[in-house]
Amino acid sequence: MGNMVAGKNVSLEVLLKICEVLDCDFADIIEARKESGEDNAGNL
Repeated sequence: MGNMVAGKNVSLEVLLKICEVLDCDFADIIEARKESGEDNAGNL
């Protein structure tokens, strides 16, 4: 499991696993991030 350090990008695999565990929709997160204007996927 990767370390979640500020400014470091978290791998897609880790994000997908988090979504699986939390039962969330990854596509919804991506869409919400686009709408908020965030580009850096590492800063969750």
